[in-house]
Amino acid sequence: MVSACETGNDGFDRQAWAQKPANTLAKSPRVTMANDLENYGVKVGASKDYVRELLTTPEFEGPHGDIWQLGRDEYSIDGSALHIDYDASGKVKSISIRRN
Repeated sequence: MVSACETGNDGFDRQAWAQKPANTLAKSPRVTMANDLENYGVKVGASKDYVRELLTTPEFEGPHGDIWQLGRDEYSIDGSALHIDYDASGKVKSISIRRN
């Protein structure tokens, strides 16, 4: 299923996502791609393994959640991060984008 997401035809481009922003203030395509993740199965109930396979290794891993730095878009001065929290069975229980 992930291989279909590698093409970037509908907004998510796995190769571009894998290019981690140098810091939270760097402009990054991840900001706009994060808004399209639900279309690729990153939603409540998805498995932690699937999320990590699609989004690559998170910048911060925790026992209850992962964080991917998004960087910033051309209109903001602050960076943001994608936070995904998991339940005890390893399923996504919440997804949020937060400013750093």
